[in-house]
Amino acid sequence: MTVNLLRPVDFLFFGLLILSVGALIWSYYRIRKMPQTRWLVFFRISLFIILLFGLLQPQITRRFIEKKPLKWNVYIDNSTSIGYHQIHSLAALNAGIKETLEDLENRDVLLDYYHFGGVVTPIERGTIITATEASTDLGNVLVHARQDQQNDLAGIIMFTDGQPTQGLDPLQVAKNLTIPVYIVGIGDTIPLVDVAIQSIDVPTVAIKGEVVEATVTITASGTLEERLNVTLFQKKKILGSRFVRVSGDGALTSARFRFKPETLGKTTYRVQVSSVEDEINILNNRQSFTLTVLKDRYRIALLTGAPNFNTPVIKRILIAQPRVQLDHFVQYGRTFRPAIKSFWETPYDLIVFDNFPVQSLSKQWQRIFAKKLVAQKSALAWIVGPNITVETAATLFPFFYVKDIGEVLEKDIAYSWNFTDKVRDLPLPADGGVRLSNIDQSELPPVTLGLQLEGMPEETRVIARLTASVDVPLLLIGEKGSLRSALWTTPDLHQVYYKLTGSENSELVYDLWTGLVTWLMRTSGDNDMYFRLDKDLYQQGELITVTGNRIGEDSPLSQAAMTIYRDSLIVNSTELRYNPERRRWEGQLWASVPGEYEYEINFNNGITTSRQTGSFRVSESQIELNKVFLNRNLLSRIAEQTGGKYFSWASRAELKEYVGPRTVTETIVNKRKLTETWWVLGLILALLTAEWALRRKNGLP
Repeated sequence: MTVNLLRPVDFLFFGLLILSVGALIWSYYRIRKMPQTRWLVFFRISLFIILLFGLLQPQITRRFIEKKPLKWNVYIDNSTSIGYHQIHSLAALNAGIKETLEDLENRDVLLDYYHFGGVVTPIERGTIITATEASTDLGNVLVHARQDQQNDLAGIIMFTDGQPTQGLDPLQVAKNLTIPVYIVGIGDTIPLVDVAIQSIDVPTVAIKGEVVEATVTITASGTLEERLNVTLFQKKKILGSRFVRVSGDGALTSARFRFKPETLGKTTYRVQVSSVEDEINILNNRQSFTLTVLKDRYRIALLTGAPNFNTPVIKRILIAQPRVQLDHFVQYGRTFRPAIKSFWETPYDLIVFDNFPVQSLSKQWQRIFAKKLVAQKSALAWIVGPNITVETAATLFPFFYVKDIGEVLEKDIAYSWNFTDKVRDLPLPADGGVRLSNIDQSELPPVTLGLQLEGMPEETRVIARLTASVDVPLLLIGEKGSLRSALWTTPDLHQVYYKLTGSENSELVYDLWTGLVTWLMRTSGDNDMYFRLDKDLYQQGELITVTGNRIGEDSPLSQAAMTIYRDSLIVNSTELRYNPERRRWEGQLWASVPGEYEYEINFNNGITTSRQTGSFRVSESQIELNKVFLNRNLLSRIAEQTGGKYFSWASRAELKEYVGPRTVTETIVNKRKLTETWWVLGLILALLTAEWALRRKNGLP
């Protein structure tokens, strides 16, 4: 024990000491003949000495030597791969680990227990491993030990197969450890075998009858050298089969298929690779993908009541559309050339009326035509011509959801016109759409009055209107259920077309009607989004790849994004990037926790926005099964790097020779100021009390 003065002895102290001693001597001579006050002087002198030396802040330092026991952290691997080692059953592993740790505890070794997979979890003594963790993070285990090594930790004991599937590099983390790591390896050094379909690269959309190429990438783990069969199915029909030679250790092998889709619409295909002996996971041997197959030809019927100046313009626009076959029927009196019989017998995607009907249609004609529309789901377009009257046109009004409003505007007058905001609903070509939004609409050629109509508000939208005191539509589109229609109400379509020729807006009519035809036949618009995921079933933590296109849009200036939902809540999103080499949009993100998910892809070209939705499923991660073998090399390096030792499962009993009770010798220093001790404060209080009692006894104030 030592006593130190925290405040040095200075002149102030000596000055107070000299003054105090002088005052005490003077007081003594004053009261030396008064015996009853001598004790009062003694109490005062004692109290003053204590307070005076208290100014120097004396401190008592005491040192004790103490031995403190150290603990060992035990980390037991509870990942899925632990349960797949063929040389150990879970029951045998649990029994062996329990026996080893009980032997250490009987030697008075202090142990703290943890399970680990993706995270480190404290457990009670005797908790068995269940091999249910979806991943292994050895780096996280060593980080946990590094954080705990300051808390009286002697070292760590680890039971694992040494297969990290996520997280930091354990060798890098081990460099910062100052405690030994003793590891007991679990499993066999020979990897278990697994074959999986890693990805399927195939277009998202194809034309019926054209050749489609699908590239299937296969990966294999473990020691393997096999010739496997890869088969492509459409339902139960085999479209192709290939033999590929597969090597293990994560090597990739590709199989290519070429086939001609024959079924229109969205078709599901399945790829399956044969399994091998002792394969640990056969669920990843098959995958499905979808392919949207479009028509190779679209059939359009053009019915002309009487040839007019609009007819060549209409034919020129229709023939210029891709994959279109046009059948033109011209009426002469009460007959058509060619015969109208083929019109009734042939299904059409679009029926266009040009200056038709010049005569009122019979009720029987209307009834048969209505049945044809419903059965064949044909779209309608109507360009009013110079030979049309309200009486003859009225028989077609119900098919276009319009009605006559009378002669509200004067005839034989040219009217200017303009587009409405509804024109943005049409899938116009990118250049035409940009031009349409920027033109000076006052420069549009005026048109003469045709039919004065109004559309039913729930079924029609006005795309263009006349600029007049009364709102009269020029161009309407209609939609009810699966049937779509378009109606141009004046006979001056050719006037607009030719007057714009040679101007900056020369392609306006063509672009407008291209958008209309595309929308009517649904070759774009609602069905123009053809994106898909590379698979519909993912493992937790697996990479999701989305690819696709919007028909007619290959400009990198457009924007596309994918949003992932679960229970209507946004859980993830990513921006899609345009790949100019493959001429498609691509994006990637990671599969989250297991469950059912919906996705939404939004595409914006600055004019219109398209949307596509779908769903996929995420299952519990099986990535652990890709590497089921003892990584002895990694575990030995970790143990050697930290000053520990690696033990095989068979030699785990040797662990007790290296792991035993550990203590650390600590010097405990106890410092206390005398003025803060209870007995000094008690002494001061006692002196003051004694002085007060003596004064009372002697009758002093």
